[in-house]
Amino acid sequence: MNKAGETANKLLRAAALHYKEGMYAPVLKAFGEGLKAEKIVALAREHGIDIKKDEEEQLLHMLSSLKMNQEIPAELFAAVAAIYAEVITFREAG
Repeated sequence: MNKAGETANKLLRAAALHYKEGMYAPVLKAFGEGLKAEKIVALAREHGIDIKKDEEEQLLHMLSSLKMNQEIPAELFAAVAAIYAEVITFREAG
């Protein structure tokens, strides 16, 4: 199968995290696959939230095991912090 076919057959997955100052850790606010993931991505774009694609499959897998509003576990802090840092840097540059 070619690369385009692989991408077309890959199920879209998305997660949304929430964090504000004073919280111990970000919490999972949404997770979905397929149409639900598309809605998460569309809503994020409507609100000017940056989207990361395909680079964090292992992180998405780990997030999928959390319950809604559950804090992310400590072993995900570094990966999530790296994403937040990219988002902040992108917003400051834009």
